[in-house]
Amino acid sequence: IATINDKSKNLVSGRNGYRLTVTTEQVNGSNPDLINLLYKSGLSQLNNNYYIKSSESSNLIFDNNWFVKNDYLADPNLYFTTAFSVGSRSYCNQTDSVTPCVELFWKDTYAKEWTTRTGDQNGSLFNITSVNQSTGSSGESLKMVKGTFNCNLYNEMGSSILVKNGQFFLIFKRE
Repeated sequence: IATINDKSKNLVSGRNGYRLTVTTEQVNGSNPDLINLLYKSGLSQLNNNYYIKSSESSNLIFDNNWFVKNDYLADPNLYFTTAFSVGSRSYCNQTDSVTPCVELFWKDTYAKEWTTRTGDQNGSLFNITSVNQSTGSSGESLKMVKGTFNCNLYNEMGSSILVKNGQFFLIFKRE
């Protein structure tokens, strides 16, 4: 939920309305023992109570979570906690491929692409406010991550859109 370009948007994962669990591993070519655990999810409209068109889309990306592969495989929960613990996060930029960071990516109704990665984020905030563990209806382990954000989105021409009053929740299911 956020105000983008002065319009209220309510975006959640497209498949079932709440799950943001897309996870991929990227192997660092210079050191195959290091992996970047990249959490990325495509988002889409939850309901029709907010101003959004079907051609709009958004992604939330948690990037640069570098771990030694064997250590990660031994205890993935420990490394999940380092990426998703209470506190503020930096927005990604184009020059830093090491520091853990967050990127918000938005495609508007005209297919123009906007991202936090390509411009100044002074005064912006991305803050995880809580991480709670629960059990799903089938006994599976669930973690809900909640937080708040505001930022500037930039297109390739350097124009910007202000995103304010953002709130997010992510539910991760251990399979």
